[in-house]
Amino acid sequence: MPVALTFLTAVALLNARGVRERLSANLVMTLVEVGGLLLVIGLGFAFLASGQGSTERLQNFDGAASSAAAVLGAALIAFYSLVGFEPLRTWPKR
Repeated sequence: MPVALTFLTAVALLNARGVRERLSANLVMTLVEVGGLLLVIGLGFAFLASGQGSTERLQNFDGAASSAAAVLGAALIAFYSLVGFEPLRTWPKR
């Protein structure tokens, strides 16, 4: 609970400071998010390059056994499409 209150207080103070600070904070948060994604991708490639991983199972698909995985995969794609990677613009234009 104290972490949540601290985070809400920090966001409220940032909001009170103005647009320029919010843009800087959004840039930092976006860089952290992209950095995390690149880290996961890089670790995956490093794991495969070390010879410990295998890509053989990427082609296996059993419709009956993989339906839950397909639904979860579709949900993941839908989630990432709505996370907020759209450009800044005013809608509707005034």
